[in-house]
Amino acid sequence: MEITESSFELNLEIKPYNIDAAGHVNNAVYINWLEDLRINLFQKILPLDEIIKKGFHLVVASTTIEYKHPLYLFDKPVGKIKIDKFEKGIWFISFVIELRNVVIAKAKQKCVFVDSKTHKMIKEIIRP
Repeated sequence: MEITESSFELNLEIKPYNIDAAGHVNNAVYINWLEDLRINLFQKILPLDEIIKKGFHLVVASTTIEYKHPLYLFDKPVGKIKIDKFEKGIWFISFVIELRNVVIAKAKQKCVFVDSKTHKMIKEIIRP
């Protein structure tokens, strides 16, 4: 399977309420950033409004994340997402969050499309 637009970058915003008691960005915020990145990328390759009209939805089957360095209020990180491969209905996706070209966190997800009526995984690529 070949996807021509398999990556995306997004400037991430740190808000005061993203900071935890230790003074850095709370780990849960990174998960929200992964969601923002994934939605933006899939909007480019498989517009989600069209997919939903067809009766499918995207499900995150697993997430792993490795935190390398903390982020602080007023930092300007960049998030990057890339589809590594599509195999047997599973989208293998990798993420990197960087600050001034230093890796802050790395993550991987496995995602699948599911039929809203049958709740079964779709094994082929859905076309818009």
